[in-house]
Amino acid sequence: MMMSLGSFLFTLATLPYQSQAHSREARFAAADRVGAGRAFQFLGPGPETMSLSGVSAWGITDAAAAAEALDAIRQAGAAQPLVGGDGRVYGNYILTKFGEQKSSFEKDGTARRVEWTLELTRVDQTAAPTPARPTPSPTDRAADPLSVFSIEGALG
Repeated sequence: MMMSLGSFLFTLATLPYQSQAHSREARFAAADRVGAGRAFQFLGPGPETMSLSGVSAWGITDAAAAAEALDAIRQAGAAQPLVGGDGRVYGNYILTKFGEQKSSFEKDGTARRVEWTLELTRVDQTAAPTPARPTPSPTDRAADPLSVFSIEGALG
């Protein structure tokens, strides 16, 4: 097995892929500043996508049955776990696009060559936990000349 998307297995006998692209983005907010460059703040992870593409040859793989199975996954619209053949769990993905380009036809219209691509989008990303702000200790407050506690200590 090369990879699995839910119950669909990408193997050399079903639908082997020749190319895999994995993209991860981050989200940032930008704020204009007077007299300085823009300031950026990290907002968390952005979209994560995976693209697979390959070529299936007539008589070697059953591309038509594989395409039908993948199209059923796409139409269901449910997230599926994506797992690599090496055991790596990529997360839950939805199949957002599946395309085929057929060529070299038989006299009955059966394609001898099918080039295909599919695009997956990860949907199980959760927000990163917000780090807790450290509460200053009384000694930190006393060392801060602008602290209310240091002013009270000076007056008291």
